[in-house]
Amino acid sequence: MKPETLIQNIEFIAKNLAISLDHSLLRGWVRAREQINSELEVEVFIEIANQSGIGIIQKQAEISDITNMIKRGVPVIFPVRNQKKPEILLLLKDKKNLIKVLDFSEQKEQLISQSELGSFLKSNTSMTDNPYMILSPEPLSPYKNLEHSNPNGRFEIIERLISFIKLDKRDVFAILIYGMMSGLFNLIVPISTASLINTIAMETLVQPLVVLTLSLFIFLALSGFMKVMQTIATEIIQKRTMVRLSFEFLYKIAGVDREKAKNTYIPELSNRIFEVSSLQKGVELLLIDGLASILTIIIGLMVMAFYHSVFLVFDIFIFTYLYAVVFLPLKSGYVTGIKQSKQKYRIAHWIQEIAKKPGTLSDSSKTARERLEDLNRDYVYYRDKYFAILIRHLIGLHSLKAIGSAIVLGLGGFLVIQNQLTLGQLVAAELIIMTVMGEFSKMGKYVEVSYDMLASLDKISHVIDLPSKDHKSNLPSNPKSPIEINLINLKLPELSSQNLNFLLKAGQSYGIASDPEIESSTLLDILSNRQSSVSGQVLLNQTPIQTISQTFLEKRICLLRKIEVFEGSILDNILCGNIKPMDDVILVLKKLGLLDEVNRFTEGIHTILKPNGKPLSTRQLKILMITRILISEPGLVLIDGFLESFEEREVIRILDVLKDFPFTLVVNSNHKVILENMQEVWNFGV
Repeated sequence: MKPETLIQNIEFIAKNLAISLDHSLLRGWVRAREQINSELEVEVFIEIANQSGIGIIQKQAEISDITNMIKRGVPVIFPVRNQKKPEILLLLKDKKNLIKVLDFSEQKEQLISQSELGSFLKSNTSMTDNPYMILSPEPLSPYKNLEHSNPNGRFEIIERLISFIKLDKRDVFAILIYGMMSGLFNLIVPISTASLINTIAMETLVQPLVVLTLSLFIFLALSGFMKVMQTIATEIIQKRTMVRLSFEFLYKIAGVDREKAKNTYIPELSNRIFEVSSLQKGVELLLIDGLASILTIIIGLMVMAFYHSVFLVFDIFIFTYLYAVVFLPLKSGYVTGIKQSKQKYRIAHWIQEIAKKPGTLSDSSKTARERLEDLNRDYVYYRDKYFAILIRHLIGLHSLKAIGSAIVLGLGGFLVIQNQLTLGQLVAAELIIMTVMGEFSKMGKYVEVSYDMLASLDKISHVIDLPSKDHKSNLPSNPKSPIEINLINLKLPELSSQNLNFLLKAGQSYGIASDPEIESSTLLDILSNRQSSVSGQVLLNQTPIQTISQTFLEKRICLLRKIEVFEGSILDNILCGNIKPMDDVILVLKKLGLLDEVNRFTEGIHTILKPNGKPLSTRQLKILMITRILISEPGLVLIDGFLESFEEREVIRILDVLKDFPFTLVVNSNHKVILENMQEVWNFGV
């Protein structure tokens, strides 16, 4: 794939998914990969697309599964296999429920029905199990504009909320228009009531009554229709919010720079995803009911001002009072709201710690109870301060309802006596003011929801503000070959007086033996670019490691230190999203001696593992981890004290299997058998 073709394909995808690209950055990444090995084309395409903000996942499935995915609205890239000229198609469902088929090479499109989709895909491939790519309809990091933007690191939460809303500005604008129209249509009630009273007072004809009744029905029906349209638009925003934030959490938590965020407990931040429900409820309530209340108040008070100029003065009084009661205490309200919300998370975090350490922090533990009491005391303190502000809002708003209703009744009655206002206008004004004051009494709830939304956004912002890894664009020479590492004058924190100069030859095996007081694990962190050295240089295939693409390093360098499994099948835990033939997986499991043990389970390799790895034992899980590494085809494998618990015979078998694969192997261990099986051993302080 030529660099220009690669750029065109990514720009083509972005255009059809309405995702904005940084074109200069895109071209920079592509230029860094101009010498692309044909075997790496797909990997490079996916990597550059992901770094450009377009989420792409490579998968393999039958035509029926791919068809169902497209019908559900998931954009799919499908390679055509049975033609003389290979083509790549982008398939996505449009608003009319038709399938849009876009040809990458000719940049043209055609429409087919959902019923034709299956036969269309079958006619364009001769394979049973087809490779394809799933596209995310949203950018990988849609909330980048919510990150801290000024040098001081201060970013007002209100500005974050505005940036948050801007992502859906079209839908918000549509909701605003629907709300305005609904509010205008609702004015038919007081207007028709005033007309009816005036008509009855002057004449007794039935025809005006029929016209007024029909008008009332039509306008209220239209108002209801607008409400339904508002609800539909709000539902779209809620779904988008969930999808966007889930991708943002994935992008930020998986791609966090661990060294920069070493003082942050990352697992606790994953709980912030539950704040999405608060945001969704807040969006629904404020965009439908809250917006309707504001429009009702504004339109109602404007109509009253047309009845008499005195009501204009009344309107000014209302808005001034509203500013003093609602907007002046707003900042202190959301600040205390955020503080009490933070206390809730501290309590939740402490309870999680108790669950993790039942032996140390049991129900009878004095430490557990005392800490929880302190946290609850702080929560109650901030909650009381927050509630005091809410009560102030409520007292002010309900007082306004009583004052406003009394003023309109007294003032309107006086104007009727002075013949400056008709009886119908008085009744209409009283109906309007009762409606307006009813909306004022609801505003206390809207203010509380606004505080909750701002607190939720603050919690989510802690994830959005996580420092991300720098996206380098360089690839080393021979990226698919075993990795060679050259250490030049490298200085470790534990060996600050000693410079390390070593060459790890590609495809060789090395052991690291160290004094127990020397933290040799740091060297493995530096070799995998997870940590920076005090001084010196690390060259990977003659390229400085800190300039190489982090995506490449994560795929080609494997650090095996502890068991890491997720809830899913044994096969899923081995492949981790990679597309590999089942025969390869079976062969590796057989070589490592785990295949027979796996086959004893009813579901075999498809047995579901719990988050703690059950039903596999610790030994079996370790072999599964080794299988995962071998299947991923790395260039460098770093093993840090992972093989110590195996019996001598099994250690030898595992090492023999590891050395059969074409990668560079480094094992950190003081185990005699392990070191004897390495081609070269480094001794640190031994």
